[in-house]
Amino acid sequence: SVSCWKPKNKGTLTRNDGLADDPRFASYEGIGSHFRVAWYIGWNLTLEYGIAASAIARGWAGYCHYFLENIGAPVPRWLYDVPIAAGRGVTFHGCPLALVILAACTLVLLPGAKASSRLNVVMTACNLVLILFIVVAGATAVNRDNWHPFAPHGMHGIATGAGFVFFSYVGFDTVCTLAEELENPQRDLPRAILGSLGIVTALYVVVCLVLTGMEPVERMNIKSPLATAFSDAGMGWAGAATV
Repeated sequence: SVSCWKPKNKGTLTRNDGLADDPRFASYEGIGSHFRVAWYIGWNLTLEYGIAASAIARGWAGYCHYFLENIGAPVPRWLYDVPIAAGRGVTFHGCPLALVILAACTLVLLPGAKASSRLNVVMTACNLVLILFIVVAGATAVNRDNWHPFAPHGMHGIATGAGFVFFSYVGFDTVCTLAEELENPQRDLPRAILGSLGIVTALYVVVCLVLTGMEPVERMNIKSPLATAFSDAGMGWAGAATV
């Protein structure tokens, strides 16, 4: 339905139809059906969420592997690191464990929107508590010498980091689809989007400052940076909590 959506009666849909704030609807009404813009935007959104979900699942797989290894139940290497030769000396590393995590998340979403919404609220609350815990506990192990030089890889490192952080902002556009539920969307929607973006950005900056203060960049474990940083600082219990 995402890729093949098309209004039944051109020019008749309004905000009350529940589709007025959909980006596909806006493109169809603004440009028309000549270039199938809504079709392309539907597939672009599918690709956007697919790439973001795969990247997050790969990160969760790293933490899952770290957690199981620390409780004495290590997973076999073929389950989280499968070398795949792509030719010309290029090798990718597959992760079947990430597919298992994606399948588990899919099963959680199957009961319906109400159940998944409740789970989303619970997970968001847990994430906020965890972030506050990381900041407070990690601040006690910060070594300011690790911040010198502040940007060891220069602009190249900053640009690379910005590319990874980009995934964190995928999904904020879905807030626009709730505009029809608001009494004053012109006022409340921009505040909601900018406010959530500001809060998330501030939390990322603070967590990154704490993490880089705890662990030198060259020693940081990319697969499970927070858990490893706490473990190296002699706070293994905190590392297990972050998982």
